[in-house]
Amino acid sequence: MKKTIEVLVIVAMIGLFCSCGAEQEAADTMQMEPQLSQMKTISEWATMECYYHNVAEYYQKNASGYLLWKKDKNFWISYDGIVTLGIDSSKLDVKVDGENVKIHIPEAKVLSSKPNPDSITKDSYYYAKNSAIADADDQTKAYKKAEKEMEKTAANDTVLLAQAQQRVQSMLEDYVKNMGTMLGKEYTITWDIKENHVKPDTAESTE
Repeated sequence: MKKTIEVLVIVAMIGLFCSCGAEQEAADTMQMEPQLSQMKTISEWATMECYYHNVAEYYQKNASGYLLWKKDKNFWISYDGIVTLGIDSSKLDVKVDGENVKIHIPEAKVLSSKPNPDSITKDSYYYAKNSAIADADDQTKAYKKAEKEMEKTAANDTVLLAQAQQRVQSMLEDYVKNMGTMLGKEYTITWDIKENHVKPDTAESTE
């Protein structure tokens, strides 16, 4: 009787180990498939930096003086800056079905934009005739406007936005192919890429 019980216990333990081994193997296989979390990280690395040289106009009516001696402030500021383009990785989606991988890439957008303060000097300001001279507050406002203008310019550049998407697509494709090589699989990738459009709130006026 004791031997029978020992045999049953051993058989049960073997069954448990086999079950655990199968579950671990399945988990390892899942980890070796293309993973959404890893692809999101890759898409965050795949940003594209664009260097801009731009000019922004500043205008303020009756900015200084009194009565008939009032003057407007009208000047232009030239500056350099960097705009970072990429995708919102939280909107990236991946579905793996055997050796078929479907990847949804959202539209590209401006992730950040900032004029280079070192590029703005006293020689960066160009005044209209009879314009009042800008003070520190005017320069701060002009800087903020320059930042908005630069972001607007980049947001309307559908060619650069498409290039930013293509950069993400290329890096994700390399990742999936490398995973396939490691696993001895040949993945077929289907792309669902959202087209970039000029946003109504950033579009240039046609009036």
